[in-house]
Amino acid sequence: MRKLKACAAFLFLVSITGCLFGGHGIEPKFPTSGKKVAVIPFREDDLFYVESKLGLDMAARVIREIARNAIDMRAVDPKPAYEEYLVYKDPDKVEWDKVAAKLKADYVLIGHIRRFRARDPKRDVNLFRGEMIIEITVMRADNSIAAMETIVAKHPSGKFITPVLDNINTTEEDVLERLRQLAADKIGKLFYSHEPSQD
Repeated sequence: MRKLKACAAFLFLVSITGCLFGGHGIEPKFPTSGKKVAVIPFREDDLFYVESKLGLDMAARVIREIARNAIDMRAVDPKPAYEEYLVYKDPDKVEWDKVAAKLKADYVLIGHIRRFRARDPKRDVNLFRGEMIIEITVMRADNSIAAMETIVAKHPSGKFITPVLDNINTTEEDVLERLRQLAADKIGKLFYSHEPSQD
């Protein structure tokens, strides 16, 4: 009986310690140590890579997130590949292995912005319920897929934030800015270890 109580006490202590100190971190799904990634400006449905101002902005934000948080990985400048491989090229026919070779990158991050809005036009009149959805693919230099994710950023995001109260001092541009940064944070986390609570 004493052994059973001691074991239960130990397990309780371990669980409390995990809660207090964040538990195990989430690791990237692919090797990142010493690697280089090229973050290509994202596309939109009617705009190819490099054509979208929003896509250019999102790529720059992701590059900043990687530079700020990824210890052993760095983002390389994608511009040298623009003219030859990306500008006015059909997005479905881009040869990502050649892009990676041109940029001397181990990975190429590509994104497709599927939705970006501050409110649902069919349901929200004086209410902000914003959403950004981006399909992300991380390609290896050999043209194989290292990871595929659908990144979803929502506003409001917290359990205890009610849209009505939150809207009092919030503008549409505030909502769109929050969505851009939240999505960039989530994409950046694909490349470095982080605690589950940071998701």
